[in-house]
Amino acid sequence: MVRLRAVEPADFESIWRWSHDPEVMRWMSGGYPKSFAQAQERLATATRNSHENCRFTIESLHDQRAVRFVRLRAGLRRSFMYDVAA
Repeated sequence: MVRLRAVEPADFESIWRWSHDPEVMRWMSGGYPKSFAQAQERLATATRNSHENCRFTIESLHDQRAVRFVRLRAGLRRSFMYDVAA
């Protein structure tokens, strides 16, 4: 079982690692890989969650581990989801 929760700073390294996995990114439109520092800055300046744009961590209830990341945006027929990095 899983739950959606707010993205926390502790999730950042996993999200950054997933964004550098070719098997994950081939389905995304996230652009080119960024350095860790660039990606941290982008996350720090990201807009807060709203009804039009929400980011969540999908967390395993078994071990409270972040297993995916999802971003939902109003008006789009797709969402972004990063898979678990091995």
